[in-house]
Amino acid sequence: MHRIVVWILICIVSIGALYAFESARVPCRSPLGYGIGQFDGRFDITPDEFRMALAEAEEPWERALGRELFQYRDKALFPVNLIFDERQQRTIDGKNLEDELADVTAMQTSIREKYAAAADTLSARRKEYDAMLARFEQDLERYNRRVADWNGSDRTDEDELEWLRKEERRLDRTSAELETLRGKVNALVAIVNRYAKEEEKVVDRYNAEVETFAETYGTGEAFDQGVYDGQGIDIYQFDDREHLVMVLTHELGHALGLEHVANPKSIMYPVLGEQDLGELALSAEDRAALEAVCSVTVIDLLVRDARQAWLGLF
Repeated sequence: MHRIVVWILICIVSIGALYAFESARVPCRSPLGYGIGQFDGRFDITPDEFRMALAEAEEPWERALGRELFQYRDKALFPVNLIFDERQQRTIDGKNLEDELADVTAMQTSIREKYAAAADTLSARRKEYDAMLARFEQDLERYNRRVADWNGSDRTDEDELEWLRKEERRLDRTSAELETLRGKVNALVAIVNRYAKEEEKVVDRYNAEVETFAETYGTGEAFDQGVYDGQGIDIYQFDDREHLVMVLTHELGHALGLEHVANPKSIMYPVLGEQDLGELALSAEDRAALEAVCSVTVIDLLVRDARQAWLGLF
């Protein structure tokens, strides 16, 4: 009788221990305690800003179930690490290249505007010069004919002589004006050519930056911005704060036990692209996956483990 009681007590204790063990494994049963682990200061973010981003990443999941699923703790065993490597360096260099492109585009636009203005002025000056030159040549031809007529006459017409003298002075002034205008046209040609060369230099500068980026990083293979390994979360890359919150939200979903879903607009979709980063919200697929994971009970785990153990015998 004594042995039976002992065996009953052993069974009760074993079942209780097993139940307690399985209870700890039930998803969403108690808040997941996490803290900031490794933090690399080369990211453009402070620890406080990183913690605020984590708090924001919790919200879609907790709002969906109406209860706390995560809890920040200073000395938690579940770390969220911010690890700097070539992935974030590539992002930084890519942003610098974008800034360079913006600067080059602004410079190119300014040069093109100046070029267009100079070209328009040049066109107007050329038309003015050509028209003045045509009139001058006509007037000069007429003057030369009348000079020839004067020389072939008895040269007694004082009025004609006076006209020839005035016309000569006027033609001299016009010739000087034409020379001045020709100088302005040539100066404008030089300005237009200079702007064309400046634009060429700007384009060469940008192409050199692009070539350097391509030589450094190659074709740009895809990589993971964050990874959940069962023991914690590692964040490797983000473009800005909204992107960071999205990556954290996705990895916290994995920490709850969620797998990837098929809707490209879902938080748990494996590729970042079509999600609304400005206003993160669970899709129907995200919500269904969350409810499926968080509805698991201790009995479900016991039955699953028993089934796996039974199948392992055969």
